[in-house]
Amino acid sequence: RHVCRRVSRHVSRRTAANAASMEKQAPTSDTERSSRVLLTNDDGVDSSLLVPFIAALHDAVGGAQHIRLQVLVPDAERSWSSKVMSRFANVDMRVTTREGHRVHTLSGTPADCAAVGCYHMDFEDPQMECDKGGGNTAARGSVRPDLVVSGINLGANFGTAFFLSSGTVGAALEGAIAGVPSVAISLILGDEARASMKAGEAPADAPGAAAAAARVVTAALAAVRSNRWPADVDVLNVNLPAGVQRDTAAVVTRVGRSRYLECFKRVEGDEGGYTTGEQSEGKEDNKGESTGGEFVATFKHAPSGMSWEDVEEGSDTWAVKNGHISITPVTLEGVCSATRPRREQSGQKAVNSDL
Repeated sequence: RHVCRRVSRHVSRRTAANAASMEKQAPTSDTERSSRVLLTNDDGVDSSLLVPFIAALHDAVGGAQHIRLQVLVPDAERSWSSKVMSRFANVDMRVTTREGHRVHTLSGTPADCAAVGCYHMDFEDPQMECDKGGGNTAARGSVRPDLVVSGINLGANFGTAFFLSSGTVGAALEGAIAGVPSVAISLILGDEARASMKAGEAPADAPGAAAAAARVVTAALAAVRSNRWPADVDVLNVNLPAGVQRDTAAVVTRVGRSRYLECFKRVEGDEGGYTTGEQSEGKEDNKGESTGGEFVATFKHAPSGMSWEDVEEGSDTWAVKNGHISITPVTLEGVCSATRPRREQSGQKAVNSDL
């Protein structure tokens, strides 16, 4: 009942001694095996936070003997993809390495990675290869992950507009749909981080972000493995403030309401694809009619700003802007429902207890 509050308290521990003692708790009875974690993201295989996060996860959980980590990420950046899946195209999986870490890539979306990873990555294989078997994947439930982790995203995913558009969050939602508790983690980029990235380097606060995110994952795993993950929480959406450190305080929050302003701008002149009035080529639809037609205009993604409608205390927006780690419990029903779920009855209180 109080898992969420334990998670928040664990993240907020101020001393290294207390944090170390929490992270080194002996596993409970049915958890003598290594923890199985599927890691994905939406920034792709070359994200500057991928390798630091992998290393931090191994350090926090106690090394490869305590965690079977499968990494399956998009082969290129797939930001702003929400939970879209590749219905009309095959997706190819490849294996590569990044600074000595084994990484699988998929030519698809973050949600594709979560779906493929939950059902086709073999967490029991000592070589951590992709499952090559056919047949009924449901029969191989024993090799599914204990936890899906999506991140660390380069940029904020707080507020409803970012939350619903995020590929990082979309992958976590897909993990939850597959029946696996999931965590989405994002880093707010401050001026220093943006300057580092502009220079082709990892964000200056990458070490702190990786350490803080690993603590969240450690606590979430402890809750899952000891059957204390609340039944009415499907996803934890975690936002790390700029300059985050391993012991930055964490608070349980709600998703604050926000809206995009104009998201696309019209492309003029040579940037456009056709001349007005020109006929573009198209395929025939199922009625034998052309899907082309007369060209009208070209638009490109160019967000012009945000409207923040909920920045009050308790919102995820408020938390990160005040330097806290925001941990927001999310239910699949809550994402789909016209009414807000009463998370305070168990999920809200629960998230605040186990990290």
